[in-house]
Amino acid sequence: MILILEGTNGTGKSTCAKLLSPILGAPVYRPFRRGNSDLHWGSCSVQEKQLREQFKVPLNTHIEDLYVADLISTVETNIILDRSIPSAISYGLMEHDPLLPNDTVELFFYWQKMLLEQKALYVWMTATYDTARKRSINRIPSWWPINREQYDELESTFSILYSLCELSKLCVNTENMGVDEVVETICQHWTI
Repeated sequence: MILILEGTNGTGKSTCAKLLSPILGAPVYRPFRRGNSDLHWGSCSVQEKQLREQFKVPLNTHIEDLYVADLISTVETNIILDRSIPSAISYGLMEHDPLLPNDTVELFFYWQKMLLEQKALYVWMTATYDTARKRSINRIPSWWPINREQYDELESTFSILYSLCELSKLCVNTENMGVDEVVETICQHWTI
């Protein structure tokens, strides 16, 4: 089964992924994250970075996320994705060259179709701007989004994608929940 954790920075995705990994017997893949922490798609070694640049393989993009989706759709094992296409779309629409809205929706449905063969649970984790910022600011000095308006735009995009999601799904507001409670909630839905 594939567990997909999504949401803005500071909602608890990575913290929960680390705790869920031994409970569910599932490695954590972080296709949307740079840095050599936990398990992630590919490698962040200098040599790997140079090869990616040489062959123009874009890191933290829709293309990389589709590679990950294709890989996990062919294996029958438990996997936790700490971000995927929904994050690439949500952050990409604001930070990079945006796809046209119709193309964005098509990309999202294409990604879903790749995962529908596997049993998957899509979890959208949410919290208020103030809480998410407070949780992230010490870990991520260049925390983004930089203001409440950008945060609300991200939350809105995640909300739209959640409503379009055809996978089994769960929305968890982590605002007033301890991490153990969030993990327990996800575990209860994982077995359904």
